[in-house]
Amino acid sequence: MAKGSGGNRYCQRHITGEEEEMKRSLFFAFLCVVIAATLSACSEMSTTPPHGERTPITTDVAWTVIHREPKISLNSIRFDPSGQFGIALSYYDGRGSYTTDKGNSWQPLNLTQWLGQAGSFDFGKPTIADAQTAWLEVSSIQDRRLFLGSTSNGGHSWTFKEFPHSDIFNTSIRSSLSTICVFQRGQLADWGSWSRRREFYISVDGGTSWSQRSLPDYVVDMALVEGRTIVTATASDSTRYAISSLLISTDEGQSWRTVLRDTLWYFHGVFFPTPSAGIVIAARYRTDIDSTRLRQAVFRTLDAGNTWTKTYEFSIPWRDKYYSSIMSAAILFAVPPTWILHIHYSFTGSGGLNIDRYRSDDNGLTWAYLENLRGYYYEPAFAPPDWKVGIRGNQMTQDGGRTWQVKSWLITRAIFPNPYEVFAVKDSLILRGTAP
Repeated sequence: MAKGSGGNRYCQRHITGEEEEMKRSLFFAFLCVVIAATLSACSEMSTTPPHGERTPITTDVAWTVIHREPKISLNSIRFDPSGQFGIALSYYDGRGSYTTDKGNSWQPLNLTQWLGQAGSFDFGKPTIADAQTAWLEVSSIQDRRLFLGSTSNGGHSWTFKEFPHSDIFNTSIRSSLSTICVFQRGQLADWGSWSRRREFYISVDGGTSWSQRSLPDYVVDMALVEGRTIVTATASDSTRYAISSLLISTDEGQSWRTVLRDTLWYFHGVFFPTPSAGIVIAARYRTDIDSTRLRQAVFRTLDAGNTWTKTYEFSIPWRDKYYSSIMSAAILFAVPPTWILHIHYSFTGSGGLNIDRYRSDDNGLTWAYLENLRGYYYEPAFAPPDWKVGIRGNQMTQDGGRTWQVKSWLITRAIFPNPYEVFAVKDSLILRGTAP
């Protein structure tokens, strides 16, 4: 019995040693798993925003200063559609900061250094196409010089090319790094050098070389659609009785085809946020037809500009004896089916420019009047996916801009890369906001 017991004790001790060795092996394996998980979590933490971002922003914003650029007044901030590449910029001197890691870190940016020119320049709003590509326009109206800048490596370096024809520039548009058009935009009130408004220049190599093109009538506005396609609004003369036309070219402006022609509607704004969907804004200036109000209309295309349908009309009453001397349009926001449209107008003798804002949530079929913006200059930013939540200045909206609520904070410009966070600039600060 003792022998058997001793054998059992030995056997138990032998098994216990194996268990201890197994436990040590399991412990080290477990430790490796824990370390790997910790490193993975740390890696995720470097790109995953802090607590609060997974809560959509709706009624208020909690702001955190994430970067400071001393002695720079930042007034623009933009991101590419993925939210990876962003630029915060001062229009006045081309200085600011850029990020390539979703706003987690910011590097100084001095576009004047890359421009390599002395003088006073106006820096346009950058267009950020993707995580590597951006472009902007730099101009000096006084010296009649235009520079077209671009980056293809996430803002680390920039290339600027001067437009060589200083006698014909007013506006540049581009659809990619390679394709650029420069033309003189014309309105009824500011037709100066008529002889040049039938012409424009196009480059398909990023501004290295330019080709001159001409049209049968005077250019009012123009849009690059996709590839080699251009849609242009023209007018036969500068009077309110002008014949207005929409022309399309599919060979970079070498030949044109008239797709719409009208003696009542004056086409003055052409916009294509996608290769197929576009709108044209038109005004009816004919006081001999309607002396009580100025009418505006939206014409829409869903086939890249080949056919157009008038989908909506809105009107602006005349102010006593005054008539509108300036009329223009701008798209504040366009991610179809949502569009936000500005109609700019002023009345002779009344002083000041008025801006009426409209919104469409059905690809330009119907429009809702939002507000008149005379005297309020803060540009709104809206949050995906339905673009109903927005902020501007010291206000927020939850209904797409129809009503606004005053908040305790104040920002200059903002952008929502996603529903859970917003980036903004104010003076020399870059801020990040999340739901409180």
